[in-house]
Amino acid sequence: MTEPTPSKLSRAEWIAGAAFAISILQASYIAGVEVQRLNDQDRRITEIESVQTAREGKIEQLLIATTRIDANLAALTERANDWRGTRRR
Repeated sequence: MTEPTPSKLSRAEWIAGAAFAISILQASYIAGVEVQRLNDQDRRITEIESVQTAREGKIEQLLIATTRIDANLAALTERANDWRGTRRR
């Protein structure tokens, strides 16, 4: 025959159960804090990448503008030299 199991828990068993429940709650809280931290970090990285992409676009536009200015300057210099050359003759 099997012995009947006691239906009441001892004080030590209640304390152990409460400690286990508290440790589960602590682990859940810590996991939530870490997930929030990672989400914030991902958001910051996304913002930095978008700013960097915008800056790269602006730099590309500046390079194009600089190339156009150089081409215009070369054309104006050539015209000035041609004008000087025809004027001296």
